[in-house]
Amino acid sequence: MKQLAEIILSLVPGSESKIKNSGLTDNQENYKALFDISKSKK
Repeated sequence: MKQLAEIILSLVPGSESKIKNSGLTDNQENYKALFDISKSKK
């Protein structure tokens, strides 16, 4: 989520927002989603 926040801030010119660490572990920080799109291809 931190990386997403950094991307968003880089895209918003003149933003005065700051990214703060909540002190909690983000269980999805290094999560890599794998999706099966085989049904969509059919």
